[in-house]
Amino acid sequence: MIKTMTSRTHFQSAFPEKPSAIFLALLFGFTLLVEPGARAEGGKTTTPAAKLNKNLKKVVTPAQPVNQGFDHSHAAFKALLEKNSTTQGSHTIVKYTELKANPAALNAYLKTLEDLKKEDFDRFTLDQKLTFWINAYNAFTIKLIVDHLPLKSIKDIGKPWKMEFFTLLGTQRSLDQVEHDIIRKDFQEPRVHLALVCASKGCPALKGYAAEQLEQQLESVTRVFLQDPERNRHDAAKKTIRIGKIFDWYGDDFKRKFGSVQNFVAPRMGKTPAEIAEIASKDTDVEYNDYDWSLNGI
Repeated sequence: MIKTMTSRTHFQSAFPEKPSAIFLALLFGFTLLVEPGARAEGGKTTTPAAKLNKNLKKVVTPAQPVNQGFDHSHAAFKALLEKNSTTQGSHTIVKYTELKANPAALNAYLKTLEDLKKEDFDRFTLDQKLTFWINAYNAFTIKLIVDHLPLKSIKDIGKPWKMEFFTLLGTQRSLDQVEHDIIRKDFQEPRVHLALVCASKGCPALKGYAAEQLEQQLESVTRVFLQDPERNRHDAAKKTIRIGKIFDWYGDDFKRKFGSVQNFVAPRMGKTPAEIAEIASKDTDVEYNDYDWSLNGI
């Protein structure tokens, strides 16, 4: 039975007046101490404490860093995009034909994703997990296009989002499963709709995401998209905003977290406090642009 030490006297009585080296070694993390009673073993002088410490070293293994080998900055994907795409504002043009001719970098990056074990992934932080899934979705979309060239649209493939053509964390998966069953379901982060790129001109800019910068990157890509007058406009005279179709398709995701699509859009689209208030107003009508499904590349 363990008794509570209610006084300094009780505390002192619980320990010996002259504690042995072994006792102190155990108390202070198995530190080596010199103790009387040393004896020679095999020509070397040793003590009971030293022998105990030596034996403990055989069974105590230092904790190893987790996920040491996985690059959460996804530098390889970022470098691939810098070399094989051009981005202006909220538009990205991907050089699919060049990637088809020189697929090594893309295939190598995809292999790092496919080689990741579920038990290692489970130790990732929330941002690391979401970054993994966003980049995986975008990278495997590129792979899908490259493997089916020539194309005018991703829709020419047939059912591109239903095809289970890659394996992640030991499970065969499709793009739909990654987007709807994992990202939307597990993370409740509506800004991902401005980060997931389905190889179409109607999509936002294509970027490589890094776990340590995820928050800033998601906010940046959202603002760049919403402040592009070719994609989103506020007509104050008509009390109307005209915005991207993704806000119609995934409106519930934005409403769930922000109350309404307008509440989400207003502070990221409006340039002044007055304009932000107008966009968020219930008196402002919301219209949606048609989606451009033509291929976002050459």
